[in-house]
Amino acid sequence: MCLYCDDLFVSVSASSQNIQIQVFPQPVIYQENDLVIQCSITNPSQFSSLYYIQLHRNSSTGFKSAVSIFKGHSPQIQWPSGSTLQNRASTVGSQINTPSSANLKLTIDKNSVMCPTDFVEYRCMMSGFNSVTSDAVTQETTPVTVSYTGIK
Repeated sequence: MCLYCDDLFVSVSASSQNIQIQVFPQPVIYQENDLVIQCSITNPSQFSSLYYIQLHRNSSTGFKSAVSIFKGHSPQIQWPSGSTLQNRASTVGSQINTPSSANLKLTIDKNSVMCPTDFVEYRCMMSGFNSVTSDAVTQETTPVTVSYTGIK
């Protein structure tokens, strides 16, 4: 049972030049909807390749990596050491092979969403090689707060 399941709202998306974060659905209905958070590249033509995309989650100690996808690593999906999120979430559909298809998609099944733990701020970060300036680029989104509507 969620102690804080009053009606709230979902901040839908935020972006920073070449990366955006989106939360689906709008709003998240606690215990009825999966929670989906996706990081994607908005201007893929600006990049010849990407190194990584990370999803960060805010906690009492600040933003920490929740999950990452790295090009050229095996496995590509990396969870922080000691993460319990990987036991309740999936990254199906995530890829980083080309800038035009690169995304990191975290899905927490409706039966595994933890309230209020999962209803916090998230942000995306990416790093890649700019095809125009030949520079390495690292960018992050403005944080979005994942909120919900409770079951009444």
